[in-house]
Amino acid sequence: MGRDFWTTLGLACALGAPAAHAQEATRAHLLTAPDAQMLSDVFPVIPLANGVSGRVVLACDVTDDGGASCHAADETPAGQGFGVAAEKLALNWRFAPATQSGQPAPSAIQVSIVFQNASDTPLEIFEIDADGAEGIAHLPPSGDAVNRFYPSRAREEAIDGRALVACITRSDQQLDCAIEREAPEGYEFGAQALAMLLEEPGSRSHLGPAFRVVIDFAMHDRFGTRWDRFPTGRDFEQYYPRPALRRGIEGRSAPWCTIQIDRTVVCAVGPEEPAGEGFGLAAAHIAMRFRVSAVALGRPGLAVGDQIGIPISFRISR
Repeated sequence: MGRDFWTTLGLACALGAPAAHAQEATRAHLLTAPDAQMLSDVFPVIPLANGVSGRVVLACDVTDDGGASCHAADETPAGQGFGVAAEKLALNWRFAPATQSGQPAPSAIQVSIVFQNASDTPLEIFEIDADGAEGIAHLPPSGDAVNRFYPSRAREEAIDGRALVACITRSDQQLDCAIEREAPEGYEFGAQALAMLLEEPGSRSHLGPAFRVVIDFAMHDRFGTRWDRFPTGRDFEQYYPRPALRRGIEGRSAPWCTIQIDRTVVCAVGPEEPAGEGFGLAAAHIAMRFRVSAVALGRPGLAVGDQIGIPISFRISR
């Protein structure tokens, strides 16, 4: 995705002034502050992908040998996973213990950790179809993958579903993913979407090291339920790049579109094939003819403000 994710540490231990005498009491302090890479490796996936920063205050009980047990006493924003991430980071911390009368003693201190996201802009949403059709990312899973990952209960009841998943590649090159939203709930669409991404590397091979992706599980016409307005043939006639049309060149593009409160979409030029033929701008104009159906609005990847890619293909009738 071309974005680097970094975190910074705000470390605020309850430290006292240097002891004036060897027998005076001293407070415990952390021996080695976590670096940016350590923080990055535990940064919660969903807020990282959504451009959200956080802060955690850890309450640590430090033993007289420098070990510690820490728990999140406060986290902002709440419910985003920053507390759990900070507790994980603190598992192997070592402290210089407090002293009383020159001897090590147990104590309690607080450590403040800041998870600073390098960007406040959410990652765009890619899309993969789990019905064998070509998706926006042009990465349809194989028929075997569909059979393996389509939730069994949903298949039995002929239920379609969607899951929005965020993924980050950690420094050890392992993919770490989390379910952002799924609908309908109770059918394991989110769990199966995660399984597909983790077990089928080909399904994410062009999505980059950090991405958000909607996986559609569809047994029916997904466009019939997602949109209630579509581009027409006249739109394609109007916007097909004239030089390319005269030379018989076909193409495609997937403009990035943001869903508006009135269910329309505002689109920006996306990648195009072949490059330099005007298909990107033409596709952006055509994609703005789509409108999200009232039934679909609010589903994973289709909420107001979500950015989605809409694939547009230009074909010449033979």
